[in-house]
Amino acid sequence: MINNPGGFPKGVTIDNLLTVSSTPRSRLMAEIMEKTGLVERSGQGVDKIFSFTLSEGKPLPSYKDSDMFQVSLKLSGTLEDKAFHLFIKEVQASRGVDNPLDVEQLIALQKIKMGLFANMEPELLNNLSKEGLIVKEGRHSIRYKLSQFYNKLSNQEQHIGSRYIIPEVKRLLLAIQGSTISIGELETLLQEAINRNQIKYLIGKLYEDGIIISEGIRKGTKYRLNSEFAPLYGDALINQVVSKLQEIYGQGTDSP
Repeated sequence: MINNPGGFPKGVTIDNLLTVSSTPRSRLMAEIMEKTGLVERSGQGVDKIFSFTLSEGKPLPSYKDSDMFQVSLKLSGTLEDKAFHLFIKEVQASRGVDNPLDVEQLIALQKIKMGLFANMEPELLNNLSKEGLIVKEGRHSIRYKLSQFYNKLSNQEQHIGSRYIIPEVKRLLLAIQGSTISIGELETLLQEAINRNQIKYLIGKLYEDGIIISEGIRKGTKYRLNSEFAPLYGDALINQVVSKLQEIYGQGTDSP
């Protein structure tokens, strides 16, 4: 979180940050910094923040906590969508350094990925469609989605070989962490996300791969994490297990 005393300059709001003309709070300070080379030129900061953040597959920068007394900027270091990062990286490489996607196009692609294409400029949508970055769907109700290339990348990022679907593994790990638990208890915890057959399949595969171990027999069988993973919780547990499984099976549905 970055906080700057004082609200937005006159005429600047959260809604027009990327489109309003730059209005430095201290014009003299801005000119000095520009002439000394500390900044390339005034008015580029917000564009760069949004461009770099979206290109790296991270959440949109947030100014929602700003008010008349301060400007607050929240940046997340979490890689939210690796597939989107790879998609944008490939698009930028194909366009070349002299013709990169601008911030308006990046925001449009990010919104389309999330299904938020209503009220977008028709010309912008048309240009992205002509370039093959988005595709139009539907006859009566027009919808847009990112190209098949993104969908392929996204699908690969969701799988570990042909054996595991990562979101299912994550849910199971979070349910079993710190516990010795039966399949019936897991079914109760995960009933809104994974059914009993999926749980039994995952338990069996994770047991084969040494991620979990069992105790008891028949109906009294319970499961817990292997000693290598037992001390871990949350993201640390997920990251270590997923990394180990990817070492074994590779990443994506095309992996062996």
